[in-house]
Amino acid sequence: MDNSTNNVSFIFHRRHGAEVESTDLCHSQALVFLVLLFSAYYLKVKKNHAPSREMCGTNHHHHDAAGMQQEPQADMGEVDASFVDKISRKKLFLSRPVNKFFFGYRGSKKGFIDTWRHIEFPSLVPPVELGLVDNTNKEEAIKDASTPLSAMREVYLDYAGAALPTKSQLHEAYNAAQQVFVNPHTSSESAAILEQAKQVVLDFCQCGNDGKYDMIFTSGTTESLKIVAESFPWSKGSVFVYSKNSHTSVVGMRNVACSMGATFKCRSLTAICNAVPETFAKWVNEVDHGCESDRCSVNEKGVSNSGVQFQADHLLVLPMECNFGGTRANSISSITAAAREINRRRNGHSWFTMIDIAKAAATGPVNLAHLDVDFACLSFYKLFGTPTGLGALIVKRTVWNDLLSRNDNMYFGGGAVDSILPSENFVVPRKGLSRLVNGTVHYRGISELKHGFDEMNKIGGSDKIFFHTRCLASEMVNRLRLLHHVGGKRAIVIYGAWAKWKSEKAQCCDFDQVRMQIEQMPGPTIAFNIQRSDGSFVGYSEVSNLAALASPRIHLRTGCFCNTGACQESLKLTNEDIKQNFAAGHVCGDQRDIINGQPTGAVRISFGKDSTWEDLDAAIEFIRKYFVRHNELSDQVEKALDEYVKQNDALRHDGTKADAKLTDIFVFPIKSCAAMRVHRWKMHKRSGKLAFDREFALIDSTGRALRLSCYPKMALIKPVLDLASMKMIISAPACENLILDLKIIHSSDDTTDVSVCGKGCNAKIYGDGKVSNWFSAVLGVRCWLAKYDDTKVRNQWANAHHSSVMKSSFQKFAFANDAPILLVSRNSVNLLNVILSCKGQRLVDARYFRPNLVVDVSLGHTATAVMTNPEDLWSNLSIGNITFNVTGKCARCTMVDYDPTSGMKGKTLNALADYRRTKGSIYFGIFLETAECNIMDGEYFYIDVGDSVKYNNG
Repeated sequence: MDNSTNNVSFIFHRRHGAEVESTDLCHSQALVFLVLLFSAYYLKVKKNHAPSREMCGTNHHHHDAAGMQQEPQADMGEVDASFVDKISRKKLFLSRPVNKFFFGYRGSKKGFIDTWRHIEFPSLVPPVELGLVDNTNKEEAIKDASTPLSAMREVYLDYAGAALPTKSQLHEAYNAAQQVFVNPHTSSESAAILEQAKQVVLDFCQCGNDGKYDMIFTSGTTESLKIVAESFPWSKGSVFVYSKNSHTSVVGMRNVACSMGATFKCRSLTAICNAVPETFAKWVNEVDHGCESDRCSVNEKGVSNSGVQFQADHLLVLPMECNFGGTRANSISSITAAAREINRRRNGHSWFTMIDIAKAAATGPVNLAHLDVDFACLSFYKLFGTPTGLGALIVKRTVWNDLLSRNDNMYFGGGAVDSILPSENFVVPRKGLSRLVNGTVHYRGISELKHGFDEMNKIGGSDKIFFHTRCLASEMVNRLRLLHHVGGKRAIVIYGAWAKWKSEKAQCCDFDQVRMQIEQMPGPTIAFNIQRSDGSFVGYSEVSNLAALASPRIHLRTGCFCNTGACQESLKLTNEDIKQNFAAGHVCGDQRDIINGQPTGAVRISFGKDSTWEDLDAAIEFIRKYFVRHNELSDQVEKALDEYVKQNDALRHDGTKADAKLTDIFVFPIKSCAAMRVHRWKMHKRSGKLAFDREFALIDSTGRALRLSCYPKMALIKPVLDLASMKMIISAPACENLILDLKIIHSSDDTTDVSVCGKGCNAKIYGDGKVSNWFSAVLGVRCWLAKYDDTKVRNQWANAHHSSVMKSSFQKFAFANDAPILLVSRNSVNLLNVILSCKGQRLVDARYFRPNLVVDVSLGHTATAVMTNPEDLWSNLSIGNITFNVTGKCARCTMVDYDPTSGMKGKTLNALADYRRTKGSIYFGIFLETAECNIMDGEYFYIDVGDSVKYNNG
């Protein structure tokens, strides 16, 4: 072992930077463990480039943050190897025939994507310039890859959610916005621009030449579907059919249809794509679901069983491409032909068809004239990022005129009528689709569409985008399939059409054959889940949280993506499973990703027109680093952790313990605001809560408690309590102090529901408008000070004689997340700072973790191996005469990234994830509650800095 590793010193700094005596660990087993652990996690740091181990910390008594030490630089040898490996992977990708032919928009007006991606999207990871690896600029490229700026760039893989606007597009839109552009109801010139934009959209959908289709602008796909649902002439005999993999916005049409007496049928996409005329007849005669269970049956000729001619209109809606996993409906034209045929055969019945092209149009051509559907809808932000809140409803002219004549109960607004009398029920609606346009449309956004379509045309249009994105998606699927754990167990489960796709089919060299094979590929959207080496699933929340912490940060989507049907089919969840998950507390958009060992959603990666190889490569390397056990590094980590566990197990049976004492007490009067450090403070006997700790919170208009991670300026709000005068003095930069007299009741009489990390609490608004205005001015957002209402809990406690009642009531006693007391040790913070130093990140002190109590465990003779995170082993502890039980470990979020004194964001959670992650949670610190109290008098007792801490290992 290199002698330089024989001294691991933690150097603490006083308030003004003066050094005090360091603690030498060189003769302890702790050093052995540290070397094992960090050699495993940080092989990138070679001995002759080892970072300084001086720790920026705190004074033994005050724990104040000190200045930055010189940050270590990345080992250029390791970066060099990583860079060359990346170059090799990209060369292999580009060498494949399919990518030679179709990747990157070669020959387009804008040029190969690697020449402009970094210019149009300076915040995204730049393309690797292959030429640099063979010339004298290689070192410069390697250096650039290791700079902090490179780490700050991001990876965007949620094009199914929204595209990103190019810099050129935004520039053109800004220049155009300098011109005067008035309301189209005022100016015929503005109205003409809108008509020109309509023609551009219709041409894009290849249905603008013969005047067969018309369109209106809407706020997006969802509003377009809503308009059709509310305008369609549903009746008791109507049937609404949709595919199971439809977006929730399609399924939502069901409520309107059923309210008008229609029935609905949810069918698999396969069943719909195989539909023939007889299928449509069968759907009419079947009774599956609906508001009316006694509807009469109708035969193929449209005659009821009573012999009376029966007229009804029916609607079929399906996605052209599924937003969950890329499954495409490739036989839409045959479906519409079958609908036309059944309409020809049957008197009095009409089937209409509608497709959702929001996803398909973003990454491929759409030919509505060929598909011959009656309705189509899309959103423009899916195509090119901006404008948001703007979409289109495209309709066959003849179809809509016919349907509108049967529905006179629609709302009308400005611009939707030809004539109207306010004093008499007289109104003449406009002809055609204009009847559905109420009020002024988003005319400025509409005028910007031209610039988005220009960007698409510069790279060759939808056809080129189709092939480019499939090159990336197929490569992504191939590389996901190659991810296996040690022993060969697969790490990835792919869902949807990509799960069935055969990768070997795309390896031929003939241009026409390759083109044909790509045309049969699913859409460039891949849904999957990750499995651990033991076969258990990694929750999608864990993936999402770590992706947000990764360098570079990765934007992807998790959950069910507003497509419960496709999610249900992919995960093989029954209807009863969905209902049971809901009963267990799982709702759309939450973090309940694993229930009874099974995933409730998936991870989605989707490519768009501006995606490039570096995006998919970053995603694969991210998954490999965090979730795949496959190499020597993982084995070394496992050995180090095994050694750690063995030593801890031995300690549990060792009666000798290290000394510990209480070094800091922190009180947080206002949740997420600055801490108040005290030397002595009173604690509530029954709850174990420090007096006034987190009894106040700042809430928004929805009743949600504001958090430091969302409003970093909260760190600058510093409340100070004076128990003698019972006043709270609150300060903030450039603001006059706010003084609250706590002896006077400032709360309103009405109780407000407050949400703290998803948990409900009772509270009352505290103070008048002056208080609210003070906090609102500091944070720049409208907010109110709320005080926890403990009336109900105190009444319960007054009548309770059992500790179990007391403990079960605590979580409703204040705005704390999980327990009355949070404790961390200096030792744990010291270990974290070693890791932060190795990663070249700013060092932290205990306040980053917002603890109430900080303890210091001194080195003993037999306990040295657990001086890293000693509190992990504790089952209970006592401070003075007070005993506390450990109720669990604290799962951390991005709150720990924020400097408690400035609100500046760092990468603390990212470092913790390297060694403190356990199946979706990153733990640091422990929760405590009082077990018993030997002080009989009074409601409170006092604890002091310097008190001895006695602990027992569990």
